[in-house]
Amino acid sequence: KRELSPDFDKAKYTNSVFGMYGGTERQVTLLIKNTLAGAFIDRFGKDVIMVPHGDDSFSVTVSVQISPQFFGWVFGFGSDVEILSPDDVREEMKKQAEEILGKY
Repeated sequence: KRELSPDFDKAKYTNSVFGMYGGTERQVTLLIKNTLAGAFIDRFGKDVIMVPHGDDSFSVTVSVQISPQFFGWVFGFGSDVEILSPDDVREEMKKQAEEILGKY
């Protein structure tokens, strides 16, 4: 049986994983419409720091595991959520969207 490190934060880990697919954990900055604040608090907890961005949006930097499920989760919010950084994660989201669009 594997023992967990005493520093392991189960809640933090659970918030970073999307579905059953884990991936490389990264710090990702998202631009989010204010109307979705509740959804992001539900996902990442009340300690998430929301930085105002214009009149109708805010940005957050969160630790997530990059996976197809993460991109699907972001995609589910449509144009109300944008990955701002890091650039390689932003490009991967674009690639995922182009692949889906290519099927239609």
